[in-house]
Amino acid sequence: MVKYRGFNNTVIPYEVLKETVSKITYIAKGGYETLELKETSSNVWGDTFEDCVNKMIKREEIKMAELYIQLSAVEDRVEVLKNLKNENQL
Repeated sequence: MVKYRGFNNTVIPYEVLKETVSKITYIAKGGYETLELKETSSNVWGDTFEDCVNKMIKREEIKMAELYIQLSAVEDRVEVLKNLKNENQL
């Protein structure tokens, strides 16, 4: 069966030999059998091209949400710093 592997900004079809809930065995470009996790920090597998792209988009949206939370926290700290008063003058 053919499944799609998303890596960086590419989606490539591969012939899949075996599949479990968390792992997939496929024929790599060199013609050899490779076993890997279905989802890692660098790749994702999908049943269709669109499924794979959607999973990649969702992953990036989650990263954006996490970064937005971090940005908001830093902006809050900057505002606190801007409002500091020197109450410890000698």
